[in-house]
Amino acid sequence: DAGEHRGSLIVRGLLDPSQVDTLRNDIDRVIAAHDAVASDAVNGETEGWFEPFHRDTITKRNVKRSKGAMMTADSPPALFDLLEVFEATGLSAVIREFFGEPPLLLARKLTLRRVRPDVSTGEWHQDCGFLGESIRSLNVWIALTDCGVDAPGMDIIAKRLDGIVELGSGFAKWATNPYAAAIVGEGCTERPEFKAGDAIVFDHLCLHRTAGDHSMTKTRYAIETWFMAPSTYDNQGGPLLF
Repeated sequence: DAGEHRGSLIVRGLLDPSQVDTLRNDIDRVIAAHDAVASDAVNGETEGWFEPFHRDTITKRNVKRSKGAMMTADSPPALFDLLEVFEATGLSAVIREFFGEPPLLLARKLTLRRVRPDVSTGEWHQDCGFLGESIRSLNVWIALTDCGVDAPGMDIIAKRLDGIVELGSGFAKWATNPYAAAIVGEGCTERPEFKAGDAIVFDHLCLHRTAGDHSMTKTRYAIETWFMAPSTYDNQGGPLLF
């Protein structure tokens, strides 16, 4: 009901501490492997942890890296660990039931994040701005460190939206007009506080942005995983059958 009326759903304690540690360590290892490949310094610790997904020739990986983001599909070991966590928590079964058909993972929207407090990662946006409105999607965003107070979290417009809010100038052509976002979000803009292992689930219509300010001093680890119903798939994102 919360998702239907508020546009998003927070799941507290979805991951246990050992699962959080595994995925957080994976992020460090993937980033180290990317940098090792870039500097031609691959060793036994980094070998195999960064192998660019060959079907995606569009993503600007160096730009993502500069913002503390890596594609999960570029690391088979990290993707394996993440899918194991989905199975162990029961999330896989819930997602498949939600779609009513075997969903797709959108490779270009599977993201490992290690975000410093001083990095600007975006403004208000809906992912339907580039994915389209006529799809069925689900994003599972998992916090791997406490965030929202000392580390960047997420701002959410906590109400169900039925379409694209007016677009405007910003970090991308599909970013939301900030004035339109302020009007839509009046009285319902939330900055949740997440504990490591908490998750938030929403779809492509949810209006959100990375939440940060000058008082934040800690780095945030998180994983973002987008799913789509194959029956509404329109050849975006590099699909992987889930």
